[in-house]
Amino acid sequence: MRPATWAERLFKELDEEIRTELAADPAGAMRDYFGLTVRESNTLSQRGDGGWCDGMSFRRYNEVLYAPSPFSKRRYFTMLHELGHKLTDDEDDEEVLDWLGELKNEREVVERVCDLIAGRLLVPDSVLDKVLGTERPTGEALARLHRDTNASREACAVALSRRLGCRGFITVIRGDVITFTSRVDEPKPAPWRDVPLPTGHPLRSMGDGEIRAVESWWPDFAGDRHRYYQHALCTEPWSYAVFAENDLWNVARLHLPHEDEVTSQRDRVDFTCSNCGLKRRTRTFRCNSCGGPACPQCEHCRHCDQEATLKRGLCKHCTQSVLAHLLDASGYCPDCR
Repeated sequence: MRPATWAERLFKELDEEIRTELAADPAGAMRDYFGLTVRESNTLSQRGDGGWCDGMSFRRYNEVLYAPSPFSKRRYFTMLHELGHKLTDDEDDEEVLDWLGELKNEREVVERVCDLIAGRLLVPDSVLDKVLGTERPTGEALARLHRDTNASREACAVALSRRLGCRGFITVIRGDVITFTSRVDEPKPAPWRDVPLPTGHPLRSMGDGEIRAVESWWPDFAGDRHRYYQHALCTEPWSYAVFAENDLWNVARLHLPHEDEVTSQRDRVDFTCSNCGLKRRTRTFRCNSCGGPACPQCEHCRHCDQEATLKRGLCKHCTQSVLAHLLDASGYCPDCR
């Protein structure tokens, strides 16, 4: 199961008539079809992680609040994002619930699914086909999609990400600050909302009206640069950028493997995470403790879990053999403490 798969299923479960009315009048359709009261609120404050709380749902009262956006279309995306929370909360498929229960980042995954549902409703495939055609996703296409539809920049970024075709992310930037990111296939590293552009990044040097396709990068938490290919458009104060692991725009004459790709060819293994269910051929994501392959999504290491389960020790008092993690710092088992 993947977030995009779940979002697509929830979207398709909605009747076509309901989808059309949700796109045209989100508040009215949410009231008529789902019994939700949708109203504007000026009291929404900052989240603990530094991002703005654009909307809130109160399931007990069937009420949705959204922050006003008089100079943008963002409120429509916020409303439908909150509708996504109702759809995910009402999920009763046991396979999905089991998958969610095994995730360590369940909240993050649900938020992403709600973004995908909102983007799918506001920008259906027919609109995306009309605006994008056979063109590769670009920063210019994102700006055009926003101009020619009633969808917010955020909804357009989510919609455009459906056509990326490889791991990467699509960002909306105001000034030098990321305001929104839509991720495709769990790219790492990738920016979060309200993150400033890194010092020396190619996006910082773009001028108004400039379109730029270049080999680019994004830093991880340690500051190490990871290669991406980037297509961006600057229309001050906004910039729109598409980052892809593959060179979709033929910006490089020679595609040399990244250093971590070269050094890790011998380490490639087929990996299935017993914690979150991710299936992928991994090469560079290693466990900090044992050096074996770890899950690139939840960082779970099966080898370490097995070691913790199998390793045993003797109690200093009763000399009984017990699992090592049950011994306290003094070497006593639970019965002898």
